[in-house]
Amino acid sequence: MIRADVYLKEAERYRVTGRHETALALYEKARSLDRDEDSILASLAAAQQAMANDASVESSRREFARKEGELVALEARRLNPYSPDTVSNLGRYYFDLGTSVDAAHLEDAVVFLQKALALAPFDLELHGLLARAHYMRGETQAAIDQLDVSLAVDESYFPSWSLLADYHLATGDGSQSLEALRRGLRVVLDDGREGFRDFITVGLENRVESYASAGRLADLVDTIVDATSDRMPDGLVPWAIGRVYTIQGEPSEAVPYFEEALPYLERTAQLTPLDVETPIRLAQVYRGLGRREEALQALGSAGNSEEALFMALELGVELAGQGLHAQAAEAFEQATASNNRTLAFAAHKSVGMMYFYNLDRMAEGVVHFERAFALDPENAEAPLLRQVIDEYWKR
Repeated sequence: MIRADVYLKEAERYRVTGRHETALALYEKARSLDRDEDSILASLAAAQQAMANDASVESSRREFARKEGELVALEARRLNPYSPDTVSNLGRYYFDLGTSVDAAHLEDAVVFLQKALALAPFDLELHGLLARAHYMRGETQAAIDQLDVSLAVDESYFPSWSLLADYHLATGDGSQSLEALRRGLRVVLDDGREGFRDFITVGLENRVESYASAGRLADLVDTIVDATSDRMPDGLVPWAIGRVYTIQGEPSEAVPYFEEALPYLERTAQLTPLDVETPIRLAQVYRGLGRREEALQALGSAGNSEEALFMALELGVELAGQGLHAQAAEAFEQATASNNRTLAFAAHKSVGMMYFYNLDRMAEGVVHFERAFALDPENAEAPLLRQVIDEYWKR
């Protein structure tokens, strides 16, 4: 088993960096050294699943990996039918198939997740996954009941409260939803601010839209304030409420909250120069206050996260609308660093337009048009770029 462990560690190193074929070969080598070890098979199944979920992998290879992964996961369970890990791995596998390939697989996911919980009743992650499977099958009450069981096991687990709030809202019970959210935030803040940051940044847009559609946006704001005001006497709460109103398309309502949050975020940015989240929040506040050039400057410290680069693209559009073409070009230049092909195409096209039409830097503009075209020649705007490029070089 020692030699197998060496191969497993190497395989894991390659798997997390997306080098699937190398990882699979190493997992298979470990398997050949110890064919009766179910944990090796579970790791191999997870690696096959990772390949199946990677959009950069050719579709037929992904489908083969998906089928092979299922067979390996079933074999792992055959070897050790009473292991919570092998049973839950099958539940996760079918949940993934149900969400990405065919919803019919969610029935298998429910079966195996229930079996896994019979073996490991205190696994809170499995409770949440089973609730999600029920919900995606249209079994909302079963999902709520499962979360109630999870919270009876441990009421300090915020993800259960978060899902419970969403599912109650889906049934039209806004009051129960808000109470679940309030209790969840109170619990998570006992352990510090990280849980609150997760709540306010992950899925916030969908949650705000859901409460607004139910006519409960003001109640959402009141719930956040009630749950946090005596535990977070700093600028994170007003920033969050400002974001709520911004997402809902009520920027004027966000202004007083952003003004309150600004000194805290500016101070935090100075004290934690390596933190990439605070510059994004600071840029959001500057932008909400109409201080777009300062927002762009803040984004310069936010790294190349998708959120930061998308905001740079949006800021570029707004600055161009103000006639600030040089600043707009700077914003678009930032956004060209994105690994998202659609975003990078838009950024190169936009900075090219700034240079070509507004800043008398036509040659640089054409370079960006060519980069945009190379990134996505099938884009609907690519033919127009090709025409501009060809006409320029014919001059």
